Order: sequence, then structure tokens, then C-alpha cells
Amino acid sequence: MAVSKTRSVLKAGIRKTDPTALSIWLAVLFFAVTMTFLVGVFADSFDRFIANNFSRLIAYASVPLSLYFMTRSAIRSQPNPFGRRLQYCIDAFLGLTLSGLVLMYSLFIARIPQWRDHHIPDTWGEGVFMGMMFTFAMSMCLIVAIINGRYYRLEKVRLMQVRVWLIALTAISGGVYFFVKILLVLSLVWSPLGSSWMVELSKFLLVLTALLWAVAFFSNRVYSQAFSGLGSVTGWWIYRDLNRLSVLLDRLCPRITLPDHHPDFRQFLSKPEFYLYRAIIHIMDGKIMLEDILEHGSGVQMTVTWNHEDYELAEQINQALKNVPVEEDFWPIVHRYQHASRRLTPLINNNVPQRAEV
Repeated sequence: MAVSKTRSVLKAGIRKTDPTALSIWLAVLFFAVTMTFLVGVFADSFDRFIANNFSRLIAYASVPLSLYFMTRSAIRSQPNPFGRRLQYCIDAFLGLTLSGLVLMYSLFIARIPQWRDHHIPDTWGEGVFMGMMFTFAMSMCLIVAIINGRYYRLEKVRLMQVRVWLIALTAISGGVYFFVKILLVLSLVWSPLGSSWMVELSKFLLVLTALLWAVAFFSNRVYSQAFSGLGSVTGWWIYRDLNRLSVLLDRLCPRITLPDHHPDFRQFLSKPEFYLYRAIIHIMDGKIMLEDILEHGSGVQMTVTWNHEDYELAEQINQALKNVPVEEDFWPIVHRYQHASRRLTPLINNNVPQRAEV
């Protein structure tokens, strides 16, 4: 599948129009090659026909190539003043790593009767062979994490922020995994580094990195659906805060709109923005009326029904609401009024009956 998709990408001329996408697909291709040559039955059959343990050279060389193209796509897609210089550095690093792997294979790995899958190398030749790949992979993960961490602060779209954050987290998890693998290789020097808990930690980090990788590269449709569902659930708690403030305003000001229908949780999930919009309109109407009464002396006939506590309550609510700006988009206004409601929580708890809450 990876080979077929990469061929179609190359035929479409994406190399010139979108080199970043090409790098990503090449990374996927070499990752698929790695996983293919790590399958024991296939690797053994391949080695019998080609060369002893040659499948291990392909697998261990494909990991740096996959991470190299992933890192190159990150450098090209994110604003980085040192991108060109950094690209030259990782090009040289890749060349040295691949050359070292070929050399160590020729001198040591090809002469091993049969490669044994293991976390701790049996010989120094195996240790150097594994360590070179792990070192390059850890370095690439670190670069990807740093680049995406910097870009996260520049990204304004929430969906893309989450994706960039997940890619950075995946790179960090992968970097820690390869660091643990380097420590296992160094157990040839100091045996405590090869303890069983280190081996289990490396297995856990490998699974975690694979899961994060899959989640980080979900399609935008999946992210949009997840955001929509999560936004509806969190919107319910926002609506509860706004409704408590609305009930408090109802005590002080007569309604100038139709009575609100207070939905239950299931009803709210069907039209969350509609109910939030109604709550915000009600609060803004009450805010304007309080300002007219307290600052301009209007509504004299109504104010005579207020007692001293009502005047103090109205003053505190007016003070909390008058500084909330209205020249913003919908969601910033919603969050600002929610924060205002939370600041007024002690007043609400003392003046709003529990049955009036959602």
C-alpha cells in the first residue's frame, strides 16, 4: 500500500508542487519497509536468498531514512530561520549513519550465523550497529519535537494546535524510547543498565509511541468530530454557569425577551450553540438594564421594589459585567461571561434557589 501510494504521489508531480507531502509519504514508505523486514519468516527467507542477516541491514537502515524524511518535512513546513543549515547537518548525519551501518554489517553482522531478536546485544559489533541507528533516531525525534513545540505557539487554529501538540508528544515519546534503547546497548559496559525493568520500559514506550503516531495523523474529519463532541459536553458546563447568572438577573430585572426553555443534557447536545446564544442574549439584556437603572436613574417605578440588599447585589453584578467587552467573536464572549459568572459564584449561591439551576 505504501509503495503504491508513493508511486501515485510521484506520478502526480507532487515533488515540485508539495515537497513536504512527498517527504511524509517517503517516511511512511521506509517505515513500512522496516516493519516488513522485521517479520521473522519473511526476513529469514530473504536472507537465505540474498545474504546472511541482510534483512537486518535493510530494517536498521530504513528507520533512519523514515525519520530523516519526517524531520525534513517538519523543517520545510514550519518557519525556521536555521532550516537550511539544519538540513545540511542532518544530511551529513544520515550519510555517516548509513555508512556506519553498512561498515558494521560487513565487518560483524554478516558473519553472525543467525540474528537473534534481543534488547541487549551479545557482542560489541552488534552494540555499535544498534547504537548508531538509535542515536540517529533519537536526534531526529528531538529535532521534530523542538520544531513542533515552537510552531505550537504560532498556530492559532485549535484543531491544528492539537495535531502539532500530538506530533511533538509522539516525537518526545519516540526520543525517550530510543534513549532507553541506547542505555540497553550500554549495558555491555555497565550491566545494571540491562535490568528487566528497563526492557519493560522500552516495550511500553514503543507501544505508546505507536499509538500516539496513529492518533497524531488521524484525518481532519476525525479531529473535527472529536472536537464537536467534546465541545458539546464542555458547552453544557458553560451553559450551567451562564444559566445561574441569568436566573440571578431575572430576580433584579424584568424580562424583555420570551422565557427561556431550560434544556436537559440530551436536549442541549442537539443544539448547544443555540442554547448558549440564548443565554448570552439574556445576560447582555440584563446587563444593559442594570446599567440604565444604576447609572442613568431610569426605571424608577421598578427600583422601588428593591430593598437595600437588592441594591448592593445589583451594584456588584453591574461592576462584574460592565467591563466584559462585546466587540468580539461569539466564543470569546461566551467564555468571558462564564468567567464573570464564576466570579459571582458566592452571590449566586446565596441568592439563587437550587431548583432554579439546570
